[in-house]
Amino acid sequence: MITFWTECTHHAQSIKMIYNEMLRRGRDVIWKISKRPPKKGNFVTSSAQVACVYGKPLDRIIYLNHSLDRHELSRDYPSARRFKAVMFPGVWWQKRMKNPPRNRVVGWPKSDILSQVNAARLRRKIGLPIGKVLYYTASYTYRSKKMAENLVRTAKTVFKCARRTGFRTLVKLHPGMLPEYFKMARKAMSRERGVFVLSRHFGNSMIPFPIANALTSETSGVLTEFLATGKPSIQLSPSVKHRCPGGVFNVKVENLDKILGKLKPHPEAKKWRNLLMGKVDGRASERAANFIEKVFQ
Repeated sequence: MITFWTECTHHAQSIKMIYNEMLRRGRDVIWKISKRPPKKGNFVTSSAQVACVYGKPLDRIIYLNHSLDRHELSRDYPSARRFKAVMFPGVWWQKRMKNPPRNRVVGWPKSDILSQVNAARLRRKIGLPIGKVLYYTASYTYRSKKMAENLVRTAKTVFKCARRTGFRTLVKLHPGMLPEYFKMARKAMSRERGVFVLSRHFGNSMIPFPIANALTSETSGVLTEFLATGKPSIQLSPSVKHRCPGGVFNVKVENLDKILGKLKPHPEAKKWRNLLMGKVDGRASERAANFIEKVFQ
């Protein structure tokens, strides 16, 4: 038996497609989200730090590099080097992890959802008319009223830029926001013309990618995930610490419409997609499942 475990729903999206693939194969697998990993048996996780602290012995753990956000390099890799095996989305990550255990570049399993999305049906479900769409994914976990109010102000500038260039805006707020601030932000944004805000428990943030013509965010990993589409990915006012790897535009929020007006991907988007995500062919989960079966045979 193999348990697919993470300590939060956010990390869970990274391994959910692999779990679905192994379930399809009829393998003995369990899905679990809890503060601590299972005490017995082998498990696959995208939560390296918690797994390292509570998941003894460590040779029963396979880790999937959780996110395409750069901060994972310093935070999770020291722990992950002690596990039985590691799976990487692309060679860029593999080369930056010193002294890795048994490992394999499998691609980004989360991106397999793109091959399953019915764009027309999704538009109808959201109520989104035909036309150009800017997908805005707010990055931070807003745990204060002031931060939530700042988010709304930034969002209104994004909406204004989008309208000037003929876009409607689809918004996904961070699920980690406290409920009262999530409700406040969603209510304020929904009043804006041409803005559609997804529900709190919408699920995989990549599902709307096929209906989006461009994506913008502050520091979220979806900035690099969006490279899978070959369309413009735009980071807003990035700090040096959280700046995304290549292939992503970097602009101040008030200059967003300059890129939206051209609507062309970054010149190095294809190169960085291959480095960060490997093959985007809808089969990353299959490759991951094959590797997991070999390691835990």
